[in-house]
Amino acid sequence: MSPAALDTVLGKLARQHDPNVLVGFDHADDAGVYKIAPDQALVQTVDFFTPIVDDPYTFGQIAATNSLSDVYAMGGRPLTALALVCFPEKGDLEVLERILAGGLSKMIEAGCTIIGGHSIRDDETKFGYSVTGLINPKRVLKNGGAQPGDRLLLTKALGTGVISTAIKKGVAKQAWIDAAVVSMTTLNKAAGEVIATGSVGTDALARQADQDSAKNRQPGVPHPSRQRLGANSDKQSAPTRRRSRVCTRRLHPCRSQSQ
Repeated sequence: MSPAALDTVLGKLARQHDPNVLVGFDHADDAGVYKIAPDQALVQTVDFFTPIVDDPYTFGQIAATNSLSDVYAMGGRPLTALALVCFPEKGDLEVLERILAGGLSKMIEAGCTIIGGHSIRDDETKFGYSVTGLINPKRVLKNGGAQPGDRLLLTKALGTGVISTAIKKGVAKQAWIDAAVVSMTTLNKAAGEVIATGSVGTDALARQADQDSAKNRQPGVPHPSRQRLGANSDKQSAPTRRRSRVCTRRLHPCRSQSQ
C-alpha cells in the first residue's frame, strides 16, 4: 500500500493522546516508542513480506534481519519477537520449517527471544516478525532533524531495493544478488550499538562491517536448503523498508534511508 493511500485512511481516524507515546504512527518513523519509566521505554515494530529469494532459509534470515533493523534504527535493543506466518494450506511444511529456522538463526544472533507468533492460511507465502525492544527515552533516534552540512554515515550500502526489483524482473546479475543477500542478512546490531552510545568512530564501524560480512560469507558452508520459493513471481514484493542509518555529525537526531 502506498504511503499516500495509507495517510488518507489514517487521517480520518480519531487520534489517541498519551503523554508516554514518544514516537507514534503520525511520525512515519521506523518504530513506535512508549515510555514506561523515566529512563526506559519500549520500542515496537512489525514487518512481514513475500519472498525476495528462492531459498527458504535465506528468506527467513532476510525477514528477521529486516524486522530487527527497525529497532536498531531507533537506537534500541531488541528483546522479544512474535513470528507472523502466512502459508498455503497445502504448502510443503519442510519449506516452512526452513523459513522459520532461518529467521531463528538471526534472532539468536541478535539475542532476541521468539516468544510466540500467529499463522494463517494464505495462497501466497509471507513471513516476518513483530519485535519489541528497550531504549533510553532520552536517546531515541528519530528520522527527522538533519541539517545542511551534517555528515552522513551509512552502516550499509544503498541499493538493495533496486536489486530486489531487478531480481523479480529477472534482470539482476548474480554478483548483484550475492551482494544484496549478504547485506540483507547482516544485522545492524554492531552499528546500532555504537551509534546508540553517542560516539561513533568510522574506523570502528568499518571494521565491524567487514567482520559481519566475512562471517556471512564463510567458505565451505553448505547452503541449508534447496527448496525453491519462486521469488521471480510478479506477485511477490520486496521488503518495503530495508534501511541504513544516516546520522548527523551530532548523532542525534538521525534518519533512515530506504534501500
